[in-house]
Amino acid sequence: MHIDFGIDFDMNSQGVTNAFIRLTNSDLQVLKHAVVKARPALSKAHFSELFALATNAKRLAKRGFYEQALAEVELLITATESVNFDTTVGFNHEGNIFSRADHIRFTLVVKIIPFPN
Repeated sequence: MHIDFGIDFDMNSQGVTNAFIRLTNSDLQVLKHAVVKARPALSKAHFSELFALATNAKRLAKRGFYEQALAEVELLITATESVNFDTTVGFNHEGNIFSRADHIRFTLVVKIIPFPN
């Protein structure tokens, strides 16, 4: 997949980075919403853990602390892999959360962190 913001990186690298920052902030909000939607498939403790990690990642990224946000996303991915989701709820919450978090991790590692503001 290629994301094109209509900005030439060679002419305006900061503009492209800023566009990825805005996209990632939006993606983090959607990740947090995905965790909320997964609540019926999680124990209370696991929901609290995933919700706290998603909330912290969003807060840190919003403040420009992208490496710390990445650490929270990586913890969320690890937690998602170790949690037993209730599969009888009729939706793949585990896959939804994992794929969203993995995409955010990629964007932070490849598109944001290497290009400091």
